[in-house]
Amino acid sequence: MKNEESFESEERRMKGEEFAAAIPREDVACPTVTEAANSSPFILRSSLPKDSSLPKDSSLQKDSSFFILHSSFNFDLDSALATISPQRREQAMRLRRDDDRRRCVAAYLLLKEALLHEYGIADNPEFGYHEGGKPFLVGRPDIHFSISHCRAAVAVAVGKHPVGIDIETIRPYKPVLARHVLNDAELGMVEASDRPDAEFIRLWTMKESYLKMTGKGIRGDLRQVPLDEARFSTETDMARGYICTVCHPLHGTCSTN
Repeated sequence: MKNEESFESEERRMKGEEFAAAIPREDVACPTVTEAANSSPFILRSSLPKDSSLPKDSSLQKDSSFFILHSSFNFDLDSALATISPQRREQAMRLRRDDDRRRCVAAYLLLKEALLHEYGIADNPEFGYHEGGKPFLVGRPDIHFSISHCRAAVAVAVGKHPVGIDIETIRPYKPVLARHVLNDAELGMVEASDRPDAEFIRLWTMKESYLKMTGKGIRGDLRQVPLDEARFSTETDMARGYICTVCHPLHGTCSTN
């Protein structure tokens, strides 16, 4: 059984070095992002997805939240490690690079903040793992979550139904890479865009957030990811240079493995 670290590592290998640093976030059909007070050296931003394409009485209007933390990640790592679970501490210390350790710790701290804010949970969460490597919260099958990070930010989504989140840095558009990721219709959208670099990343984050929501991971042909089988909220921050997408199931439930 894979743990979260190997699950993320596999996705990075499949992405290639092009996306090894991940990316900043942006939400297109998402709610207004509001800054929340935080005594830590981080800037916490949160948003309650209110996709205008959803029925007004849909439970999906209320059951998902995502949080983005913008930071230079220059916090006291030793002090932060002392506040997280032994499980997460071990995962962080297995990472070779200091910046990767810091993002690993920051993502966990942001998840803790999200769980406290949304569900009043103050304890350190423990992770279990589905067969495909997707993490879940031990003892809380009613709460779903997803984590992503890039150079400038980490992002977390929590909700009552399966959810996936991906945040990526906007990088120069490379047609060769795009042909391995996008189908013909999606390629046409990118090539017709005034910002093919951002449009490609938008579609990439949609695909990866879908695969994280379902627990399938980046293993098959990315051109075949069925984007019409889910709903997406995307937020773009051109100033910080990233795009973030949250994926929700069409009808509140989906299978995971």
